[in-house]
Amino acid sequence: MNSKFTLTLLVVLCVSLGMSAQDVLWGGPGDPNGEFDGGLNDWTVVALSSLNADSTANALWVWDEDAIPNEGAYGGNNTVILSPSAANGAAYFDSDFLDNGGVAGAFGAGPAPSPQTSELISPVIDLSGEDAVALSFYQKFRDFDASVSVLVSNDGGTTFTSFPVSAINSNTEFKVINISSVAGGASEVVIKFNWTGDYYYWMIDDVAVTKLPGNDLAMNDDNASPFYTPHSAIAPACAFEVDTFSFSTVVSNIGADTATTLVYRVDVVENESGTVIYSDSLVLADFAPGINDSTLNLVNSWAPEGLDDIVYRIDHTVYNADNLDDFNGTDNTVSHFFIVDESLFSKEYNGRGNIGTWNDGGFYAIGVFYQFGLNCMENYTVSSINYAVGQVGADSEPLIGRPVEFWLWKLTTPLDSFDSTTNYEEDIATISHPSMEFIAFSQDAIDEADAAADIIVSDEPFLNDEADETTPIFEAGETYALFAHWGTQGSTSPLHLFATDVNTGTDLFYSDGWFGGFTGSKSAPILRLQLELSSSIDELELSSNALKVYPNPATSLLNVELNLENSSNATITIADITGKVISYQNLSNVQRDVVTLDVSTYVSGTYLARVATEEGTKTVKFIVD
Repeated sequence: MNSKFTLTLLVVLCVSLGMSAQDVLWGGPGDPNGEFDGGLNDWTVVALSSLNADSTANALWVWDEDAIPNEGAYGGNNTVILSPSAANGAAYFDSDFLDNGGVAGAFGAGPAPSPQTSELISPVIDLSGEDAVALSFYQKFRDFDASVSVLVSNDGGTTFTSFPVSAINSNTEFKVINISSVAGGASEVVIKFNWTGDYYYWMIDDVAVTKLPGNDLAMNDDNASPFYTPHSAIAPACAFEVDTFSFSTVVSNIGADTATTLVYRVDVVENESGTVIYSDSLVLADFAPGINDSTLNLVNSWAPEGLDDIVYRIDHTVYNADNLDDFNGTDNTVSHFFIVDESLFSKEYNGRGNIGTWNDGGFYAIGVFYQFGLNCMENYTVSSINYAVGQVGADSEPLIGRPVEFWLWKLTTPLDSFDSTTNYEEDIATISHPSMEFIAFSQDAIDEADAAADIIVSDEPFLNDEADETTPIFEAGETYALFAHWGTQGSTSPLHLFATDVNTGTDLFYSDGWFGGFTGSKSAPILRLQLELSSSIDELELSSNALKVYPNPATSLLNVELNLENSSNATITIADITGKVISYQNLSNVQRDVVTLDVSTYVSGTYLARVATEEGTKTVKFIVD
């Protein structure tokens, strides 16, 4: 049993034990309606819509004996919902299965093609005499382009008030919603869970209505909270060095008691070692019950420096320092990640596309900005463009053969002063902008292997404005825009996929006009820029003894010795034999020095070591056994 799974089980147990019998007003442990024990029981289902109107009646919530949302073609790796009563089943809506019938690629051929709308509705609940009440439940959710909500009625189901559900693609979540404003003291309360959209599923279990807990702070986990501060989720260290981090989040007091000393704390942590490299906090007195969606900002910002090529975690935590016993501790901490990688820029970090752009089959373009810091190494070029596409619902044409064009631009104004509202020259061939300078473009087409891949790798050559092959060279201190153009050459455009575990967003979007990005959902386009050295040949070569490496072959440690004719700033770069950058190190005012590098994790093979100064470069090969 791995530690992550163990921690999740402990959270489930702690939350369950914290819900005492006298606090439960309806549902909860032992109630078949709360646990979905053996079926949906007294719950009812209403199918509201399907892509095909004559299939609407099939768009139904169902009970699943195993509590695993895996009936659809793309649910084979799904796991059980980690709810206390998962052993006796759970309720869920399976948009995946309803669209494809469990057959991969059979989009729109299932019993109720997506998008669908469907509701799971509770029996009438009597909450007379209980003015302060909360709804709690466990959920397991994954979406492509869907929204979910909880609606509450106090008149037996005639009218409803919607309560937003912070639903991210995740493992099991325990949710608590203060519904006192609608349900408090009412004798005819009805609760319903609404699914609207495309793919994949929403599973619900262990529903309960309880007395409102005393101490219960909650942090929003959505597109705006906590603020995802890195401009890119993956980038070289030199890019993060010019990306000052600021921190904010949105907090509510959904309990009945005042949080007498509220603390909002941020820790930046080396993910594997747990070492904290930066920490800051904000303290507020007397955060009263009923305060909802209050934005908290840390005064100080953080400028990263000295980052290693590892995964970092940003932990946002909120708590009452005078009472650490929070009713639902699972919504008090949200963690974000960023990764230092010397050869990759990416807006997301897991490559799992969950949602797609809106699309009528016509032309559109997705644009992202990648910023090269002043300390970035020389001689970067494009190794590949990595991206992801998908299709759902009515788009049943094969992906194979559909073209895409990638356009590379350089910003001629600083990133923080770039005006995305400026009038663009809306020529579909180039989509130019007065603050961008054209660099090069590349053309690709989806083949059979691409259509089956999560991430498509395009290593097609780049062309200049005369359609001749060219090698784009990235300059330190500059910002570049990368666009994916879809629907070119009269083709039907697919969906460019976005990940929903991080909110770096889209920097620019074009579809019959320009947009500065998306709002309303946590998203990041899968449009990666893979880097490599432009050449292993030294055009202006330093002296033969300027760079030596030993031992060669190396097994664990490699010494890189510099003997420069003049004192200078220098960059030491390590790359594989193809030029893909593995690491680099900037040195200031150096002439003679020895830098020791750990190569114990390198795969056996031949590598390149290069030193670059203002006077030239020197490259040597070395072997790792």
